[in-house]
Amino acid sequence: MDQALKQNNDVVSLNDLSADHVDPLKSTVERILATPVARQTFAQIIDGLPLYEERREYPPPATHPLVDGRRDVCPEAYQALDTFRDNFSFDMLHFDTKPFSPSPSYASSRRNLTCVKKAQAYQNTAVDSDNFTKHLLEMTALALHNIGADLFLRADGGLHQHKQEPGPYCQSASLFYHERYQEWTQYPQGAADCAGYWAEVKILGGVVVFNRGESNLEYGRVYLHPFPRALLFSLMPFQLAAFVDFGTNPQREGHPPLPMKPKLGADRVENFDSLDRHIFRDQYERLPRPQDYRFSCYTRSLDDDLEFLAELREAMNSGLLPSAPKSSDLFAPLDDEDGAPPRQL
Repeated sequence: MDQALKQNNDVVSLNDLSADHVDPLKSTVERILATPVARQTFAQIIDGLPLYEERREYPPPATHPLVDGRRDVCPEAYQALDTFRDNFSFDMLHFDTKPFSPSPSYASSRRNLTCVKKAQAYQNTAVDSDNFTKHLLEMTALALHNIGADLFLRADGGLHQHKQEPGPYCQSASLFYHERYQEWTQYPQGAADCAGYWAEVKILGGVVVFNRGESNLEYGRVYLHPFPRALLFSLMPFQLAAFVDFGTNPQREGHPPLPMKPKLGADRVENFDSLDRHIFRDQYERLPRPQDYRFSCYTRSLDDDLEFLAELREAMNSGLLPSAPKSSDLFAPLDDEDGAPPRQL
């Protein structure tokens, strides 16, 4: 039977969930927080300056410390993060359930807007059901998002705030942002939510969104929205299974399946087309397609294409795919990476 969660000031906490739902969520978040990618991601927020890697999201400003050889976060940021983790409690995590309040730009679109009660949906899903994985991933993304936003507020600009220079597309006066998720004036936590979305991308591989269907309340196929200006990609079943196994199986060893990347067979969708197809997490996260937008701009990155070709070439050389594959073979899992089942020849 569904259990209605208690709400206080439009939020619910983990204490409002049943034990069989709290335990897998806590275990998953704890294991992710222990990964190097999560540690470096959250330390960057405290530091106040993101690191720009080889596959950088946006070109760094000319005065960014990377130009002078800066390749890691300052030690003081890691020390502050360790102090935060030592004092971290899951009671600090709250999940917003406030009704959606549209901005003027949304109101002008004249759409029927809805609010997905995520914590309630998670509570209502049996832990042994097929849909539990989707809800666990969503709640995990929300937890990481909230931790990133909380650190952003606590850091108040970061240790190197005096060196910050907003990027060329930044509208939120922060270097921690996803180009498509900058509607900070309508986010519950303002610019801090921009940092939360950025943390999701760095740790999980993209902002976690779903195909909400015509009702805008459903939990269909799961997608990640990466950057820079890349196409959204759907997660394969073996990726979701590997994510849950990593988070809830204490005997699991090996490299964590994070951040997740698009695999052969993934559905790829452009930003505005995804909104037209009801693919989102919250309707306030992105602006809808402008009325004067006449065509879709599919901007697939060169790195994505090179990875695709390299994976395809490796599969052909190893015999996992024939030299002239049919379309049904071309988009099959190629190896056991991230828990993919072995291909039967």
